[in-house]
Amino acid sequence: MALQLAPLAALAFTARLAAPLAPRSRVLLSADPPADPSAVPADVVQLWSEQWWPLLFSASASKTAPTPLHVLGAPLVVWWDAPRARWRCLLDRCPHRLAKLSQGRVDARGRLECAYHGWAFEGGGGACEALPQRGAPCGRALALPVVEAQGLVWAWGGALFGGAEARGGPLTVAEASDPRFSVADYWRECAVDATLAAENFLDPSHVYFAHHRTIARREHARAVPLRLSSPLRRDGFSLRSAQPQEWPGTATFHAPMLAVVSTRRAGSYNTTLVNYCVPTLPGRCRQMVRICFETARMPPPLRQLIGLSSSRRLAWLSHITRAAAVVEDDHGLLHDIEHFYRLAAPPPPASPPGAPSQGAELAPRWEARLQLPTRSDGSFIALRRWVDTYTRGRGVAWSPHTPAAALAAPPPLLAPHALLERFESHAQHCTACRGALATARRVRAAAQVGALLCLAAGAARLAAAAYGAAMLAASLEARLLVGPVPRERRDS
Repeated sequence: MALQLAPLAALAFTARLAAPLAPRSRVLLSADPPADPSAVPADVVQLWSEQWWPLLFSASASKTAPTPLHVLGAPLVVWWDAPRARWRCLLDRCPHRLAKLSQGRVDARGRLECAYHGWAFEGGGGACEALPQRGAPCGRALALPVVEAQGLVWAWGGALFGGAEARGGPLTVAEASDPRFSVADYWRECAVDATLAAENFLDPSHVYFAHHRTIARREHARAVPLRLSSPLRRDGFSLRSAQPQEWPGTATFHAPMLAVVSTRRAGSYNTTLVNYCVPTLPGRCRQMVRICFETARMPPPLRQLIGLSSSRRLAWLSHITRAAAVVEDDHGLLHDIEHFYRLAAPPPPASPPGAPSQGAELAPRWEARLQLPTRSDGSFIALRRWVDTYTRGRGVAWSPHTPAAALAAPPPLLAPHALLERFESHAQHCTACRGALATARRVRAAAQVGALLCLAAGAARLAAAAYGAAMLAASLEARLLVGPVPRERRDS
């Protein structure tokens, strides 16, 4: 029961998945490679560009300062336009002298003001409405269409490619809007390719081992075969359990970024696990995890506990405990795996300036290089075949705004401690965690002063209590800045 109380403990249920797909010797591409190896096929560009991309969870996003981030290689800045009660998004480059707009401020009229020369841009179309140096405003920043849906801020990727106008709606999940469900959210910037993050989320067999003593136990490991319930298509695929009595659920990939694992248990509550794997830069992604619990069918004590742990007030606590731990358990493993996946890849062809780009192959000749003798690798095989078939094995079509240096060389292999950093990868742009960090620092400073004053007054017990409070606040501060080393997987 204890595992059920943490918002991300439901990830343990994914360990009951497995797949009957067997590797095959040859992958058929949906079309012949283009004659010009530097040209990204139009269908691949369309697959990645003509999407609504999730940027932020609105509940934890700052409404007072601009937030910088990346999508499809492009630097973006997001801010809250208070006078119009709308989120806005621009390319994070001032057209004047290319300063980062995210280093500026939001003025009283809801415009983003560049910190370098004071040019101010409205968010609807990116027009410069204030130019202090000449009076008559001119110029325009690249603006992306933005919508807010299901507590997420979304931007239309087509604007980054100079392509199609915004259409359709975001890839939402029904349970996130269902009043019978409580929703817990967490996000983190990761040094992992987006397709590898999706592959990992859909993989059933790693949970008992990679997350041993976090949300699962290796001695409980089992395999439940999955089978494709829909054919492999450009918009994704779905798998279901071949043994529904063991795991009555589905695992679905909605191309190009959404992985969903759902359980439907008779006589008990249902759970839906969601991961938006957003490509940020080559070899990096933003994992936006959403856990939906059907609390309406839970017994009262558990219902209240899950609801409380999913509340905005305690979001910071889940962000430094189970939510962060589950992602960090995988992070180091996946970062190394990606490096070895890419070892056999030839350098990517250079794209013309201003054109979309693709990096090197993500996992060249994976069917020949990897040993895949069991059916438990079925979801992995399905995802890799999708990447090979619909992206020519290279994954993301990067926007023309991607730094050339990021495409020219493979992502660097980082030290383990660098993968545990939490401030830049999450806390500085999460209002819940940033608020908890500020509170922890104030409490620590006040408790240290109080301990000294109590010692001076001869109140030893009060000094000890104040010192304990300072140490507790310092521990919380440390957890908000850097994650702990994952539990030793060799331990019993």
